[in-house]
Amino acid sequence: MTIPTAQRSSARTWLAMVPMLLGVLVGALAISATTTALPAMRQDLHMTDAAAIWIVDIYPLALAVTLVIAARAGDQFGRRTVMAIGLAGFALFNLIGGVTDSALVLIAMRALLGASEAAVIASVVSTIGAVFQPGERVLGYGLWTATFGAGSAFGPVAGGILAEGPG
Repeated sequence: MTIPTAQRSSARTWLAMVPMLLGVLVGALAISATTTALPAMRQDLHMTDAAAIWIVDIYPLALAVTLVIAARAGDQFGRRTVMAIGLAGFALFNLIGGVTDSALVLIAMRALLGASEAAVIASVVSTIGAVFQPGERVLGYGLWTATFGAGSAFGPVAGGILAEGPG
C-alpha cells in the first residue's frame, strides 16, 4: 500500500531518526557488551561474585523500572528534552563508570545508565508514534527494534574488543 504524498512524513522527520537510533544503538551496546568484558572488569576491580552479578543485572533492571516514568516525563516536559537529558546522562555516567576503580561506584553508574537509556527509549518510541503517519510507523518501529537488536548482537563483540584492547 502506498501512502499519498500529502500524508507522508518529510525527509527531515526521517533524518531526525538518525540521532534517536544512535542513542538506542549505544544503549543496546552498553547492555550486552558488559557480559563479555566482565572477566576483565572483575580482575581489574577485584569484584565479588555478587558485585559481578549486579554489574550485569542492574542496567536492564533500572531501564525496566524507569521506562514508564521516563515516558511520563516526556509527556510532561517534552520528548526532546527528556531524550537530551538521557543522552547527556548516558555520556556522563559512562565516563564516571569508565574511570572508577570501585565496583560499588560502577554498579551505581550502571543503574543510572539504565535510567538514562529508559529516557532515550521512551522518547524514541513515543516520538515515532507521534510524528509518523500510521503506515510509516511500522517502518519507524522496525528501525528502532532492528537497531536495538543489532546493538545487542554486536555488544559482546565490542565488549571483547574493549576488554582486550584499551580496557
